[in-house]
Amino acid sequence: MSLVQFLRLLARHWALLIGLPAVMAAAAFWATRDLPREYAASATLYTGFVSGYSIDSENGSRVDYLSTQTAFDNLIQLVKSRETVEHLALTLLAERAAGDLRLVEDVEGPTLRRVADGAALTPARLAAEADDPASVVYATLYVDPGPFNVSTLQQSIQASRVGSSDMVEIRYTAPDPALAQRTLQILLDDVVREFRRMKTRQTGGVVEFFERQTALADSALREAVGGMRQFGVSNRIINYYEQTKYIASQKETLDHEVQQEEMALAAAEDALTTTERRLSEREAVLTQSDAVARTRRALSAATTRATRAEALGTPDASASAAVDSLRGVLDGNVRGLHRLSHSEQGVSRSALTGAWLEHATSVTAVLRQRRDEYQRVYDVFAPLGSTLSSLEREVDIAEGTYMEMLHSLNLARMRQESIARSANLDIVAPPERPARPNGSKRPLLLALAFLAGLGLCVGGIVGVEVLDQSMRSPEHAAEVSGLPLAGAYPAAPVDPALLTPLDAQFLRNVALVLRERASGGPQLVAVASGHAGEGAGFVAARLAERLSARGRSVRYLAPHAEAGATPYAVTDALPEVDTTEALAGASDAEVTVLELPPVLDAPLPLGLLARADVVLLTARASRSWATADAHTADALERASGHPPHLVLTGTDPLRLEGLLGEVPKRRSAARRALKRAARFEFGR
Repeated sequence: MSLVQFLRLLARHWALLIGLPAVMAAAAFWATRDLPREYAASATLYTGFVSGYSIDSENGSRVDYLSTQTAFDNLIQLVKSRETVEHLALTLLAERAAGDLRLVEDVEGPTLRRVADGAALTPARLAAEADDPASVVYATLYVDPGPFNVSTLQQSIQASRVGSSDMVEIRYTAPDPALAQRTLQILLDDVVREFRRMKTRQTGGVVEFFERQTALADSALREAVGGMRQFGVSNRIINYYEQTKYIASQKETLDHEVQQEEMALAAAEDALTTTERRLSEREAVLTQSDAVARTRRALSAATTRATRAEALGTPDASASAAVDSLRGVLDGNVRGLHRLSHSEQGVSRSALTGAWLEHATSVTAVLRQRRDEYQRVYDVFAPLGSTLSSLEREVDIAEGTYMEMLHSLNLARMRQESIARSANLDIVAPPERPARPNGSKRPLLLALAFLAGLGLCVGGIVGVEVLDQSMRSPEHAAEVSGLPLAGAYPAAPVDPALLTPLDAQFLRNVALVLRERASGGPQLVAVASGHAGEGAGFVAARLAERLSARGRSVRYLAPHAEAGATPYAVTDALPEVDTTEALAGASDAEVTVLELPPVLDAPLPLGLLARADVVLLTARASRSWATADAHTADALERASGHPPHLVLTGTDPLRLEGLLGEVPKRRSAARRALKRAARFEFGR
């Protein structure tokens, strides 16, 4: 929908656009005739959420704007919370009952006067009666509309942050100036006290929790340290790791000495075994001694013979050779005997081996005894090490837990102190008693009522237009029907200046189709409609009239005798008629305009439609394109062999601009300028 169409739509319903807003404004005027006067009071709180001092600011922490906004929201919700407002209402009611609150305006209802007359009422009694639905206090707080009603107070109290500062402004509107001031004073006291209590309560539980956990961790650490101390005393441990290191070093040295002595003992035992083996072979020694004796005797005899021969001067060579041989044998026997009874150094083996064996045996026995003692020490210290390691792990765990709890406790206390500092709300602008009432809201309410009525009218008109399923305009009719458009005519009465261009377009479209299908003989134009009252008679008569005005001979056939038509009878035999002569007699007209009876109500002349050069289907713009219309168009197309052309009747003249462009009409200069502006046509 264009802006021009929107303005035209509003112009068609100008009476409704004026009448309904005026009625709503009049109703608002009547409803606000007894509006009470209102007095507004305000106060300002400094929160320090952003620029205030805290321990976190000492640490150079950055400002978290999301957390800051959340803090402001929490404070504002606290101001308007139901618990805060209920306590405020009870306090005001108690002061009113005690006479401490004196009102200037007469704003008390009957129920409130009954409460105010009970001078003996106390705040505690009011709070107790507030839970009883049958009590006067309950009715005053929750039922009767008045300045002490909880819902009214919640709606009248407004709280908001002042720009991006640390200030929060609280506003309250009441029907009495004293009530407005006193309400804000009580509210500020309650909010400051409750905000501080809420903040300290948040961290108080956390600090108490960490204090208990720190005490438990300290007790566990002391118990673990005491257990390890008792373990050291019971097992005579001064420094376990140094002691075990010393024991291990001494044992390694002792093992080395034992190994050396065992090696010496083994060597001595081996030497003793060898000596005993050789000394036990006495027979071999005796035999060797006998051999030495025999060899000596033989050598002595040989030497005697050799010496005697030399003395006689008859040297005996064989005797000399025998002496040399016997000397060699004797030398070998003597050496063998010496090896059997002496060591390589010439010491007696029995004496040497006995001495070494006795020394090695005694040293080895002592060293082995010391090694057994160290082994027993090992047996004692080995299980002590694992037990001590377990105790040390327990102490480490207990110490780590204690340090972590102590650190968390310090952080919680620091956070508690920081929150306690930031929970101090300062009243920088206390509420003052308003001197004059607020301006009346009546003009604003009247304007709002008028605008609401106007918006309702505009929305309803546009909604109806959007939801309208009628064909309305030629373009929309051609779109929803899917048929080629032949022309359109407005509803009667018709301005002749508008009818002329519409006739020209309609005749041009029909003439083009007739020229395309010209066969040299008479031509037939059938005008049909689905129902009566669709404008088929008007279209057929108009077509016949305009064709005649152009100098063509035209015969107009219709099921009636109006507008100069030649009537024909509509019978059951109509579908069998295939010529116009059989229907209404012979004629020499060039063009025959045949108006058909309503297609959905009468038989269809199939024979004539088969000869028709143009088939026109009329439809009113004020209705929607229905399934029956689609069936009608389909029947005409099947009967004639070509789709019918749509002629829209009863169209709003303003919706014919799609066909004509500028609709011929007298307009003032202001209206023409407004139309150009609505179309954004600013050129000269």
